[in-house]
Amino acid sequence: MKIFSAAQLKEWDAFTMQEQQVTQADLVMRAAKACYDWLQKQELLSSSFHIFCGKGNNGADGLALALLLLPNKTRVDVSILETGKTGSEAFQFYLQELHLVSSNIHFIQSKDFFPVIGPDVILVDAIFGTGLNQPLKETAKDLVEYLNGIPNIRISVDIPSGLFTDKTSLQHTIINANFTLIFQQYKLAFLMAENEKYVGELVMLDIELSKNFLPETDVDLLDKSLISSIVLPRKKFSHKGDYGHAALAAGSYGMMGAAVLAAKACLACGVGKLTCFVPGKGINIMQTMVPEAMCINAGDNFIQEIKSTTLFSVLGAGPGIGIHECHENWLKECLSKFPALVLDADALNTIS
Repeated sequence: MKIFSAAQLKEWDAFTMQEQQVTQADLVMRAAKACYDWLQKQELLSSSFHIFCGKGNNGADGLALALLLLPNKTRVDVSILETGKTGSEAFQFYLQELHLVSSNIHFIQSKDFFPVIGPDVILVDAIFGTGLNQPLKETAKDLVEYLNGIPNIRISVDIPSGLFTDKTSLQHTIINANFTLIFQQYKLAFLMAENEKYVGELVMLDIELSKNFLPETDVDLLDKSLISSIVLPRKKFSHKGDYGHAALAAGSYGMMGAAVLAAKACLACGVGKLTCFVPGKGINIMQTMVPEAMCINAGDNFIQEIKSTTLFSVLGAGPGIGIHECHENWLKECLSKFPALVLDADALNTIS
């Protein structure tokens, strides 16, 4: 699965609108309908909702969701963060539609306009979307802090407000969502450990964006379809030499379990031959636990040297190697001489 940047996500919408001959308001309603269907599956439609909207297309998602929720005869309040701007075209369209059927529309101009919210009301965050490019400040910051400070369930639409799509948001004010309803695919922000506390449970919703939008991306997420596209089928008369020779630098005294697990995983992925660079004190463990693997003594208690060779098509390094001064030297050499690398665990710690 390709991971798109914030700019590419905007381009994806435009590409879909042109290809499918639909408007931004149509895409907004698709998103709102997908959110509504999820709420229905969770048996939440009888709840009261308070939807907080910005004036962009994310806010339009919230307004459209309010329109879908109102026929259920439950209370739906909408609070709009006032910015002094008219808002996006889709926002203006759905605001006019909502004014025709509801009087529970409020505008937040300062902290004095924050609503009093009952404990059973579900909060929907549709304030800021993927276009956000600066930290929240002033009333927006105060509003998010207020919503985070009450015990209600918080559901974010597309992305928690305050969270950047594809760069760090550390030290920023961000909605702490219990659920984040995401559209079509993951965003880079959702794959960062530092953001886990903000996104809560991720729920993927399909809004039928074009499958023909295929730009170049810097990040791919491994999934079943990607793996299936690169796994080579075995020929009837082939042998292990036809399927690559991997090298693995793993393990140290007391941490050979990591090396064993990595070696078994490498073989399970289909490599033809595997050579493991391990410390001398771990060779017996490796050859007992993974007899298919060949071993090279690369040190005593830990790996001290790795010699690159044209025999290997890829090197995996890091699991259980510990952190030792000599690792910096052989990792630098491996980075420049091996055609491909998979780095994990203490290899990443050494680099950092």
